[in-house]
Amino acid sequence: MGLNESGDRYDSDSTIANRYISNMGAVYTENRWGNFNEGVFKAGLLNTDVVLHSRTSNTVGPLFLDHIYEFMGGLSTAVKKVTGKDPQGLFADMRNLGQNRIVDLKEAIWTEARSTLLNPGYIASTS
Repeated sequence: MGLNESGDRYDSDSTIANRYISNMGAVYTENRWGNFNEGVFKAGLLNTDVVLHSRTSNTVGPLFLDHIYEFMGGLSTAVKKVTGKDPQGLFADMRNLGQNRIVDLKEAIWTEARSTLLNPGYIASTS
């Protein structure tokens, strides 16, 4: 079972960070294809200050699709484990052609919550 579905079974962010580093720490070169190398991945995270996710759809937001919070959350937690600092979470909002903008994670989540989870009109239309 994935970590999202079993959040009540671990009590440390280290579990998430270690799993993410383990799952994403493979090296792909001409001579090494998919070999695990934790050190290389950790070295790549050392100077990370920002985790950025692009958003190009009005139908898939940060609360809707588990891949968004799995990967963005997993990467952010791995960065914190390696650097000791929380990276800034940002979304590149590219839903409107010619009106691209960068929004922080809190704004992206709050906007989606207001327009879906907390919106009586949206809730009524989905039942």
